[in-house]
Amino acid sequence: MKPTPFRRYQHHPMPGFTLVELITALAMAILVLSISIPALSSMLDRNRMSATTNLIVTQLALARSEAIKHRQEILLCPSDDGAGCSGGYHWNHGFILFPDRNHNRRRDEDENILNRFDSLTPEVQVTTTIGRPRILFHPDGSARGYNATLTLCDHRGQGAPRTIILSNSGRVRVSEYDADGHPPSCPTG
Repeated sequence: MKPTPFRRYQHHPMPGFTLVELITALAMAILVLSISIPALSSMLDRNRMSATTNLIVTQLALARSEAIKHRQEILLCPSDDGAGCSGGYHWNHGFILFPDRNHNRRRDEDENILNRFDSLTPEVQVTTTIGRPRILFHPDGSARGYNATLTLCDHRGQGAPRTIILSNSGRVRVSEYDADGHPPSCPTG
């Protein structure tokens, strides 16, 4: 038997990155993130505003349809405790929707809550027109005497404010202007 000749081992490069390649890749990743994070934040702000707007518009549509369907007055109002109307103009702590059978413009024990939201997103501040602490839909679907504007503002000043305008006929529309055609004013701070 012949001895096997000595084989030379061949040097195969190890898989991986060089230090220069790694630093270049990290620099590019940091650049991409620095560009995309503000855009992502802006997109999240817009989505938060849209989600809150859609929630309120949906609740207004539900209140109107319930008034027509059950042929009775339906009230939508801000609520701090989820059981009765708070009487204020700020909707962020929550709101309730209920039939106002005795027309006293407040919820009584025998008036079941049809829908309730305990709180809205804290970034979006929602207020109604002064003098309109509640919204009432009549059995014909109108909101006579309760036309109102709900103003939605990003309390951090990040996004453009929106309004939800309710006419006497019960029609709801979303706008970037108030009912008079002016940009809505948001409280600062």
